[in-house]
Amino acid sequence: MRALLLLLCLTAPLAHAATLDSCSQKEKDIGGIRLCVEAERTRAANLLRETNLATQEAVNQKTKTDGRRTALRDFRATQAGHVRARAVLCRAQADGVDRQACEADADLKQVEHLKHLAN
Repeated sequence: MRALLLLLCLTAPLAHAATLDSCSQKEKDIGGIRLCVEAERTRAANLLRETNLATQEAVNQKTKTDGRRTALRDFRATQAGHVRARAVLCRAQADGVDRQACEADADLKQVEHLKHLAN
């Protein structure tokens, strides 16, 4: 877990690059970029919420099937680690747009991680 946090902290300047680059290509003015980043953050948060519920259901089924609670502990640790890492990583961003883009990218990375955890 600490290794993941360290890795995220080292990549802080690049963390929000995908969302911000995508929005910068779509929109030309600052207002449009701001709205685009805000929409992407909302979309990523909703996707994370949906994936989180599906993963939790899969993990609960796995726990019921094999009787071990290891998967459930791993899932909870992953959730807590994501919240901490996202806070540390995105808090370092000075601008509101950069922070929102960072949050969107961190949430999308967590979605990918949860998809792997569910399988």
